Amino acid sequence: MKKLMATLLTLVLMVSTVTVSASAAAEKFTDVKPGNWYYTAVDYAVGEGLFSGTSATTFAPTGP
Repeated sequence: MKKLMATLLTLVLMVSTVTVSASAAAEKFTDVKPGNWYYTAVDYAVGEGLFSGTSATTFAPTGP
């Protein structure tokens, strides 16, 4: 029983760590703020590796 609980706790911690790092993906861009309507979409796209931005610190969501 203890081994099962330890395994479940480990899985929960691993999932929560992945979720936290993915939800922080958009924070590295200075031109994407949490209040912007596109923040969640940028966060998802960057977190999933679909887009990487125009530089290390910009995403240019309003650019051409």
